Amino acid sequence: MSTATSPAAIPAAVPQPAEVGTETPLGQAIDKYVTGFGKHWGEGSAFNGYVAVSRDGRVVFGKSYGNADREKGVPAGPDTLFRIASMSKPFTAIGILQLEEKGLLRIDDSIRKYLPEFPQVGDSVTIHHCLTHTSGLPAMPDDEALAAETGKAHPVAGVFASYKDRTLKFTPGERFEYSNA
Repeated sequence: MSTATSPAAIPAAVPQPAEVGTETPLGQAIDKYVTGFGKHWGEGSAFNGYVAVSRDGRVVFGKSYGNADREKGVPAGPDTLFRIASMSKPFTAIGILQLEEKGLLRIDDSIRKYLPEFPQVGDSVTIHHCLTHTSGLPAMPDDEALAAETGKAHPVAGVFASYKDRTLKFTPGERFEYSNA
């Protein structure tokens, strides 16, 4: 199974040199720690990715580890784009709560307040429902057309359009059901 997304699908954020600062004590300590993954539990638990540490806006350590695609033997590099899937959810939640703390949004508001182009089905769905998987929105993998294009970039309008004629699976807040929607 491929674990990386093609760089052509999503533009890279900031290109970094392949290896930086590995000769410093900090770099050596990070390298020892990261290369230690998998030594006791096997290759499947070894780290695959690019580790970068910056200080004052300058990369002081950067190194690639493992593979971007194990099946094809493609090594990971600083431009590899990994599918991190649900690992982004806690960061999204933190960002949303910080925006609420600053008074820029309310988690009890309907998602359509901030996404007016979302289909009307979203009127009764709040940001809180989305964060707690109690929205009732069908999971995106349930959409055969979207699931068939896993790993490709999806324009927001296309994702919203896939909900145009769909109904909620249950009343928002009624129960928990994990959903990427």
